[in-house]
Amino acid sequence: MNLIEEPVTIAAGRGPRIGVIARAARVANRAVLIMPAPGETRTGPGRLYVRLARGLAGSGLPSMRLDAPDGGDCQPDERGHLAIDDDAVDAARQLLALHPDSRVAVLAVGRGAVGAARAWCELNRAGVPLSALCLVDPALGLPAPERKVGWWRRHFGRPARPAAEPRLGGTAGSVVEGSDAALWIALPAEVRAARARLLVVTRSPIRSDDGFTTLARSERAWRKTLERPRSCLRLEGADPGFAQPAHWRKLTGWLATQLAH
Repeated sequence: MNLIEEPVTIAAGRGPRIGVIARAARVANRAVLIMPAPGETRTGPGRLYVRLARGLAGSGLPSMRLDAPDGGDCQPDERGHLAIDDDAVDAARQLLALHPDSRVAVLAVGRGAVGAARAWCELNRAGVPLSALCLVDPALGLPAPERKVGWWRRHFGRPARPAAEPRLGGTAGSVVEGSDAALWIALPAEVRAARARLLVVTRSPIRSDDGFTTLARSERAWRKTLERPRSCLRLEGADPGFAQPAHWRKLTGWLATQLAH
């Protein structure tokens, strides 16, 4: 594999940020922006982002992986603001300067999904040409509502009512405008509006984040996304770092195939 990795300094509005470009002989007009979670470095947990970047480069997809503002070689913002979504537009534009004919695919793993979702909206508003938003084992940072299980009825012999399906956003599924719940519920429509694709990799309902499981069950747009084989990959039994060779090969192969289209 002809792979070149090099650090770059991103002239972001809140101060310089650090990223690493993975270059390769390209076979697709796509470039991948790998977004970290708060506190993470550009290598990712267990060097996961490095492995992803190299795996994608092997399939002809160049990438840039960032340091979070409070991780790696980046300094926290003077105001203590640690969100990375503000830096995403500057990073994407620098990535496009290296690959001007490309569209940008945003990729995040685990807790990084929150920043990636917010960044997607900023990128779309800024007119960045977008290809896909890919969320691997996403953790939404939202509490999963508790089900009403009819404890008294079960223990005192009365028939229990079926538990209501939990929903995000409070009583009777209401959503507070501007909340993270509203962001997640609207995200499939945001992605479609950009003429892009929403790609999701999950492990299993038991191993997946509770907030994401609730979202997937309660929101029709998300259910439809997860029912499409070209939009969702489920890796049953995978560990959080996808370290098992069979899972890793399937993950990187599926990502490369979907992101290239």
